Amino acid sequence: MNLMATSMSGVFSNVSLSPPPGPEVSLLLHFDANFNDSSAYNNTLLLQKSDVSATNAAISTVSQKFGAGSALFTFGPSISSGWLKIVPTNTRFDLLSTDDYTIDFWAKSASNKVYGTTMFRLQWTTPGSEGALSIGITETTGLVSVTASNIGTETSGGGNALSSATNVFPYNTWNHIAVTRRLGVVRLFVNGVVAATNSGSNTEFQRTRLGCSAVYIGTGYLNGSNRFETLRGNMDEVRFVKGVAVWTSNFTPPVAPY
Repeated sequence: MNLMATSMSGVFSNVSLSPPPGPEVSLLLHFDANFNDSSAYNNTLLLQKSDVSATNAAISTVSQKFGAGSALFTFGPSISSGWLKIVPTNTRFDLLSTDDYTIDFWAKSASNKVYGTTMFRLQWTTPGSEGALSIGITETTGLVSVTASNIGTETSGGGNALSSATNVFPYNTWNHIAVTRRLGVVRLFVNGVVAATNSGSNTEFQRTRLGCSAVYIGTGYLNGSNRFETLRGNMDEVRFVKGVAVWTSNFTPPVAPY
């Protein structure tokens, strides 16, 4: 791992990565004009939707955090919705229990009906290490949360939830969300502030996860009641970093694209 000795910005990194995109970055989505992955691993994004009447995810040039565009997710009549999915062809999304990592992105909801929303989900299916890691908005409270489950299928499952105590997701404004793990400690950040921490040694957050079968962006899972937890809004600058916890304390959110 090639870590720079000094911060690239001096503002928004606790730890600096190699010059972008860098070998540590497993996924980097700018959404400026397309759904291309700007990381060195060139992951392929698939457009998926709940039914034929649903609207696919699209590039919006009307609302973006940085650059020329963002990903727009539209939640239509009934439960119809569209999202993005990656079926990994490499091991860049597999995690040993000792691996550090960073997941971060900008998100904006177009309405205040954001409860029960999943914005990013990793899903693993290898027997013995199956499970999922989901970042979203809690249904009953609207608080930002990250959940580590022990079921690696498109269903809800038992596990551990890490929720912010007071950070209700504001609608119609861009918010920076980050989850990092450093030496077994998982931290949830909302707009650069530590919102919750998990440091247990035997929780779902610390398990080895192998055989990543899917990465979902803009949605979570389909459960027994046929419900998609899809974002109604936009996402920008989606990044997954394997091997480095970029932030372990409060920070100023990024002021430019990666």
